[in-house]
Amino acid sequence: MLYNGNLAFDEAKKQLDASYEDNFYEILPIEPIKIEDDIPLPGQSQATSPIKQGFEKSEEKAVKAVQKHSMVIDGYERNEQIDDAYLLLGKSRYYSLRFVPALEAFTFALEKYPNADLYLETKIWKAKTDIRLQNESLAIETLNSIIRSESMTEELLEKAHTAMAMAYVQLDSTQQAIDQLKYATYYFKDEEQGSRNMFILGQMYREENKIDSSNMMFEALTYLKKVPRKYSVHAQIERAKNHSDKDSTDTMIFALRKLGEDRENKPYFDELYYQAGIIAQKKGNTGLANDFFEKSLRTNTAKPFQKSLSYEA
Repeated sequence: MLYNGNLAFDEAKKQLDASYEDNFYEILPIEPIKIEDDIPLPGQSQATSPIKQGFEKSEEKAVKAVQKHSMVIDGYERNEQIDDAYLLLGKSRYYSLRFVPALEAFTFALEKYPNADLYLETKIWKAKTDIRLQNESLAIETLNSIIRSESMTEELLEKAHTAMAMAYVQLDSTQQAIDQLKYATYYFKDEEQGSRNMFILGQMYREENKIDSSNMMFEALTYLKKVPRKYSVHAQIERAKNHSDKDSTDTMIFALRKLGEDRENKPYFDELYYQAGIIAQKKGNTGLANDFFEKSLRTNTAKPFQKSLSYEA
């Protein structure tokens, strides 16, 4: 049951990640969550998305695993996988945006299984749930207490510092969020989240007018291997936005044009050509800039905001 529950959870999480559309015109959220289900009116049936169904299935399997396989003897749980079931239960509820029931599952697991292998990971998930429930101070206190634990692995440290950054972002404490993201990127065990953390760092540095640090983050993303394409391409675009007199205009335009020749980057052609046009325009090459803006419009972009920028330019 637990195995099937984890399979259902992984598939639902994969669909959730694939369905989320980042707005690269703003600072990205550290943890993207987007599950949209219409709220039915009285008498109407509720249409449930495949993603929601996946998390419901994983939750159901976790509950059944606890109900049918828990073995409490002399006050102690003898089945070492029950804490896994409670963690899966809490995570399934978390991604269904049912944060209070998720918190209940994580809290119960921590109270009943303090010696479990997944104890520290469960504490991180509980802290993340507290953040979603706007209990940031409690979450920071929890995370600070476990970060110093000798049992923390590099994977867990990356997750803990990432969660801490989430809390500080909600508290509008930008410098503290930057510090925590820096700690998280030091480990870089999760390629997806690690790349996202570096990208957000680059955006935050620019907001703080620390352009050299911002450039360093974006350039690192363009050179690192196994970075998801959406981050590596947008890192090049964001680096171009930081263009200054110290940069080689020809080199930067060449890099953007080269990315625009790769069919794998087709979803980003509109942004690549637009940014190349902006750089050409800054250097007074109006003709070249106009060519790039027209190329941006000819990509038939599905991004209305980008199309409006290109038309305006």
